[in-house]
Amino acid sequence: MTILLLEDETLIALDLQYALEAAGHSVTALSSNQAAYAWLDDNTPSAAIIDLKLRDGDSRALADRLANSQIPMVIYTGHDIENTDLAASLRQVPILKKPADQEGIVATLHAQLAAVA
Repeated sequence: MTILLLEDETLIALDLQYALEAAGHSVTALSSNQAAYAWLDDNTPSAAIIDLKLRDGDSRALADRLANSQIPMVIYTGHDIENTDLAASLRQVPILKKPADQEGIVATLHAQLAAVA
C-alpha cells in the first residue's frame, strides 16, 4: 500500500514517513504541489496525508483531485481550516491540526482506509 505524504516541513515529513513505514506502508514523501502533480500523472496512491499550505502554494486543488478519485486521505495542517472552508468533496476528510502524534495520524488514516474497504 503506497501512501502519498505531501509535507514541506522536513522533520514532520520524516517522522510521519517513519511511522507509516513502521505500520507497514510504502511512502512517497513529496514537499511541493508541483512534485505531487507530476507524481500523480504516473501513480495512484492507496491513501494520502496532505498539508494544505506548502511553500509553492495551497494544496486544496490537489486534495480535491484526490478526493474526486476516491483516494482516502487525512489533511494535516498547522493552519486554522474548517471543513466548511473546503470543496464539497473534502468536507468528510478528517482535518488534524499540527502538532499531532504520529500514532494518531496513522490511526486516522487507517480509519479512512477501512471506510472504503
